[in-house]
Amino acid sequence: DDTYLLWFDDQLTPHLRPFKGFSDAELAMAKWGIGGQDFWLQDGKVWFGNRRCYIPDAQTAVAGDLPRKLLFLAVGTHLSPNMMFQTLADLGARDGMLLDGGSSSSMAIGTGARVVSPGTVYGWRPVATQFGIRAEPLR
Repeated sequence: DDTYLLWFDDQLTPHLRPFKGFSDAELAMAKWGIGGQDFWLQDGKVWFGNRRCYIPDAQTAVAGDLPRKLLFLAVGTHLSPNMMFQTLADLGARDGMLLDGGSSSSMAIGTGARVVSPGTVYGWRPVATQFGIRAEPLR
């Protein structure tokens, strides 16, 4: 109950709200999801709440334009949460949250990727949780 939650239902419709907790009905509809630490992007506007907003570190984030079912996964090596989420907002993200950061930040692109090179984008430390996307092949 003490986390922000990005979850997906049977139709892969994403759900993400700017407050913590969820109902039993939502939990029953969730087929999979991931919890986050802080909600930094809401309706395309970046949160400027405290000094942590400006401290550069490794960051991992997930954001989206949920009505259009667009999902953004991001990792950065030396930037503030504000810079991370302003960049995501500039790319079209409307809502987003931080995932784990620091030495837990990492991203890898699979061998079937197109347009971007496969391999590890950033990160070296294995972590217990992951967030993965398996997309349908492009025609």
